[in-house]
Amino acid sequence: MKLEDEMDAHAVEAYPEEACGVVLRVAGVSSYHRMKNVHPDPTRGFRMDPAQYFERGELAGVFHSHPDGNPYPSLVDMRGQVETDVPWRISVVRALPRGITDSFWWGRGRPHIPLLGRPFRHGVTDCYALVRDYYEERGVLLPEYPRSWRWWKDRGTLYADNLGGAGFHPISDGEVREGDMCVAQIHSPTPNHAGVYLGRGLILHHISGGKPFDRSRLSARAPISLLRNYGPRWYRHRDLETVP
Repeated sequence: MKLEDEMDAHAVEAYPEEACGVVLRVAGVSSYHRMKNVHPDPTRGFRMDPAQYFERGELAGVFHSHPDGNPYPSLVDMRGQVETDVPWRISVVRALPRGITDSFWWGRGRPHIPLLGRPFRHGVTDCYALVRDYYEERGVLLPEYPRSWRWWKDRGTLYADNLGGAGFHPISDGEVREGDMCVAQIHSPTPNHAGVYLGRGLILHHISGGKPFDRSRLSARAPISLLRNYGPRWYRHRDLETVP
């Protein structure tokens, strides 16, 4: 049985509580291990005792379920993924008929997702995730920033606070070339959207339709002119400074 099938079966059996488990690697072989959920209210969250698995192999992944929950990671989920530095997977379980309605991996090391045509999923395949994946394919590793859905509505400053530390510096409109990043402010009190310039007047970006998960909103190439009214600002990464 595939690891994902084992996880999904565990999620269905544990419902309405959250299932949780880990992928451990021993001698190059990965296997899924069910863990006890020791959260005070396992219907509302999960917690594992690390002692359950520390001596049993190398941690290679973390799994938990969202019973009747959201099809995207929470801020707490994203923080946990960054702390463990391994891919995480979530399965969404519904009651009637009981079963898995959605599942996904995220985090560096998760299965490859093409840059074009990916559905919008907050924290997994959103605009910043697309930018990160674009640069990773070019050998530039950007940090992950745990974020809640609509972080910008709470005046979050994901882009404003972190671009410099991630290796970007501002450039003028006249300097823009392929591989530079654009940051825009779309109906928001703070910059909340990003994409990458592809040349020939096109940008690679992934814009939401106002929902945290929307299969119809796909990452795409689009004319940069679409962002003209949203205060686009341009940035170049230091590791690509000398790339022609």
